[in-house]
Amino acid sequence: MKAIKRAGYTLFVLLFFYSSIIAAAYVRNVEVAGQCYTAGQLLTVSFEVRTANAWQNIYGDILFSDNPAAEYTDDAVWCRHPVSGVEGPQDPPVNTGHDGGFVAAQGSDVNVWHKRSYVVKAPQGITGPRYIIVNVAENYMQLWNWGHHIESSAFNITSQCQTTPIFTPTVDANIYICEVITVYGRENCPQQDTQEEYSKAVKVSSIPGDTYRIRLIEDTCINYGVTYGETEGYMNLY
Repeated sequence: MKAIKRAGYTLFVLLFFYSSIIAAAYVRNVEVAGQCYTAGQLLTVSFEVRTANAWQNIYGDILFSDNPAAEYTDDAVWCRHPVSGVEGPQDPPVNTGHDGGFVAAQGSDVNVWHKRSYVVKAPQGITGPRYIIVNVAENYMQLWNWGHHIESSAFNITSQCQTTPIFTPTVDANIYICEVITVYGRENCPQQDTQEEYSKAVKVSSIPGDTYRIRLIEDTCINYGVTYGETEGYMNLY
């Protein structure tokens, strides 16, 4: 009876020992600076990692994908290059399979999360929402056509940045504007106002005879309690 108990105790210890050394790495809180990307432009990806076992290394990658499932054909913008062996940002991205690059080393405390931030370039030609995926594993990570070794993944759904056309006004110092037509309903400018005072006129339309805009950055005729440098008026040409 004692022998049976001893054998059972030994078996329990062995099972506990082996379960305690099972490799596992974890990743969470994937963030993208600005919460949007522009194809071909740099962006910063941040996340937190840790391992289940002390004194182990963490390897991983960063992917751009059109779905949350990591595939070797996804654009790996951070990994270990399959040819050069260089670990870090990849430009152009790797999409033929790869190993993970070194991310962090776990110390004695397995409860400590390590925050990492990497600057990567968004792949050229992509559009629409993208899953930015971070994969990690303890001691080595792989993502190939013949298989993969990934222990934890997390992602951030990132939209494409909206591009707003930038209006670049053209300044014409030869414009002589005398009549203020829409500045809080004020009356016409005095005739003594000079061309120099209006040298900051900015055209806002390409239609001949259309209005021009002026920002009050000098002592002009619009002197009705309006703070200089803060207001815009619309002018007609003579």
